Amino acid sequence: MKRAKHNPFPYKLVARLWAEGKTIAEIAEHIGRIDRNHEDGDKYHTLRVFLMRMHAGYRDGSGKIVKLPYRASRTLVRAAKERGQGLKLNVGGIQNILPRIFNKRTRR
Repeated sequence: MKRAKHNPFPYKLVARLWAEGKTIAEIAEHIGRIDRNHEDGDKYHTLRVFLMRMHAGYRDGSGKIVKLPYRASRTLVRAAKERGQGLKLNVGGIQNILPRIFNKRTRR
């Protein structure tokens, strides 16, 4: 059996694509990090974990620690962290999670 090949994660490229407004699916496709055989069917798990770590801080090319900016407001990010839900923006967009975070009722 061959040993698994380790590819370094392209932090700089991901940060640039994130700044351009690309979606998680588009970024994963571009850098080739789609988990097609993931147990629970989550194809973008690896990329979302790296994005979470990049939000906390990562070293850029010059060695400085840089934080990837969030796309949501600080209030929304803080509320999601307090509830322990994270930001679930992939499925229904931000409009579907706002009422659950702030305990408001929505009209359907």
